[in-house]
Amino acid sequence: TIDNRWSLKDADTKEFTHCYHAYPAMMIPQVARALIEEYKPEDGVELLFDPYMGSGTSLVEASIKGINAIGTDLNPLARLMSHVKTTHYDLSCIRDTFSMMQALFFEYSEDKVKNKNFDNISNYTYWYSRDSLLRLSYIYQVINECVALDFADFFKVPLSETVREVSFTRNGEFKRFRMKEEKIKDFKPDVFRLFEEKVIRNINGLEEFNSIKYPCNIGIYDFNSTIEIPSDIIQPNSVDMVVTSPPYGDSRTTVAYGQFSRWANEWFNFENAKTLDNLLMGGRVQKEELFETKSIKSELDEIKSIDPKRNLEVVSFLNDYSCSIKNVASVIKSGGVVCYVVGNRTVKGVQIPLDYFTAEMFEKNGFITEVDFFVLEQVCRMLRRRIDGGLPVFPINVNQSRLHVNDRMYLSMLQDMLNKYDIPMNLVVFEITESAFIDDSRTMIGLINKMKVLGFNFSMDDFGSGYSSFNLLKDVPVDELKIDKGFLESTDDSKKSRYIIEKIVQMANGLDIRDHVPSEQ
Repeated sequence: TIDNRWSLKDADTKEFTHCYHAYPAMMIPQVARALIEEYKPEDGVELLFDPYMGSGTSLVEASIKGINAIGTDLNPLARLMSHVKTTHYDLSCIRDTFSMMQALFFEYSEDKVKNKNFDNISNYTYWYSRDSLLRLSYIYQVINECVALDFADFFKVPLSETVREVSFTRNGEFKRFRMKEEKIKDFKPDVFRLFEEKVIRNINGLEEFNSIKYPCNIGIYDFNSTIEIPSDIIQPNSVDMVVTSPPYGDSRTTVAYGQFSRWANEWFNFENAKTLDNLLMGGRVQKEELFETKSIKSELDEIKSIDPKRNLEVVSFLNDYSCSIKNVASVIKSGGVVCYVVGNRTVKGVQIPLDYFTAEMFEKNGFITEVDFFVLEQVCRMLRRRIDGGLPVFPINVNQSRLHVNDRMYLSMLQDMLNKYDIPMNLVVFEITESAFIDDSRTMIGLINKMKVLGFNFSMDDFGSGYSSFNLLKDVPVDELKIDKGFLESTDDSKKSRYIIEKIVQMANGLDIRDHVPSEQ
């Protein structure tokens, strides 16, 4: 059966303050909501962290649930949006202020505009008509001079959208592409009306957001998680849950956060308005890999063989991304949960499995045992749903790390997990690679013997990849062998390989061991 819970085709993605402002590659609010509800630690969530918060989707969802949250982003527009979206403004004051602004718009004339110098806007005559520039300047003037400081940011957000929509940018584009000349001739946007429509929309979102108000603290910051996570903001081992949707590549070749935000960042004189994309992950091209990977090595090698320059751009992003993951891992509590919603981009026709790379980097930073139990719980949940629904169930293999071998609580935690979902032990097969026995085979064999006494089933993966395979079979009470795929790969003597496989299968049958040869996929 297919799990359609994450399709969310009919979901209202503009609930609450999520309606405030468009932003590239926004995480669907219902995805963040479901992740928090379904995967939160059993002890609850006191602090949620989003290291690439963008428009603040996960922070809004945390606020709705009364969860303290911290987010960071290098983009000033993202910080403005996240701050406004997570603030419970006084609705009556906002409405009164808006009415005052509308009266001033009604009195507009060109001579009332104080700032007619637009040199801070890149190539402004190319992107705007003179009338639009003056009206935008007047709106900004009203916000700065007539709106109380506590409410000014609320009105800057709809102005940010208006700034972009009245420019000569092609509709539906996040990057800066100009309309064709014939369209520009007929393009006469009503600047004040567009701004007012967005304010009304945001007021409606604010009213819905204010209807669910729990006490919590939301912190918005600008630190770069690739470099460090300041301990005076987030202490090590203090985060219960991370919910985020990171970039899947550098901004120049994927989602152009800097280009999209440049309009507003220049209008508001934010820092680094013109150079933001260079500051984001992968913005600076690096000459060598700073990480080790097995999960995407073949993909990187293939891209390098096609286009070495593009390979360096990909590697530069992954260097920064892996450093960020290392820093994020350092602030998560033992038993904490990490939820990354990632996209797998294609470069030169090669798809890069960023999901596997992300998991691999967290595993390298101490999350391997947590990942094991996370996967086990998802398997137990799935089996429980199928059993309760009267659907057929079959044994499922679950990989386990050798690092569990010295954990005294490991076996009791396994039992607790299966008991929690009332799963028969024969439906879960615990799988450990043959190489796990190399370092300390006596301790590992002892653990497997204890698992067997308790009724667990055990599978040995990659059998035949080492040099002590047959000695292990004599000592380990294995239920299943998964023969190493190396036997299927090209060889000078395929007849010899076939003979060996036949004898392994024959031996396994004689020992009442299930054998499994992987497909060549």
